[in-house]
Amino acid sequence: MNYKYKNKAKAIKELTKSLREFGVHESYLESIYEREKMASFNIGYSIAIPHGTYEAIKKLNNLVIVIHHLAKPIMWDYDKVQILIGIAVKNEKQMQLLQNIAINSIDKDFYNDILKNPTLEKIEKLTKEYNE
Repeated sequence: MNYKYKNKAKAIKELTKSLREFGVHESYLESIYEREKMASFNIGYSIAIPHGTYEAIKKLNNLVIVIHHLAKPIMWDYDKVQILIGIAVKNEKQMQLLQNIAINSIDKDFYNDILKNPTLEKIEKLTKEYNE
């Protein structure tokens, strides 16, 4: 938590470094840069979700999610980002994970609390299945 990056390029570099430390296949990490050229990882709500190409997903052996909460937001394409969620997940799990993040970030009270008072538990809850 409270990572400090000057720009998007540095943030992606450090996030892929974190994924590498958890054993994510190198070809998948390289595909993150390919994927970024296709479309922005910025999904709104101050969240960016760097992930690799669908072709590279085939090389994954395990599920890895890395979350970096930034001390201060950085510009990421058209908007500011403060939470980076690096994912290395098989295709069938990726859609569920993205849906969980989208649903949880709609809860404004919960989401604003994460930005202002981050804890590991709150950050982890962002990726979990929504339960009322």
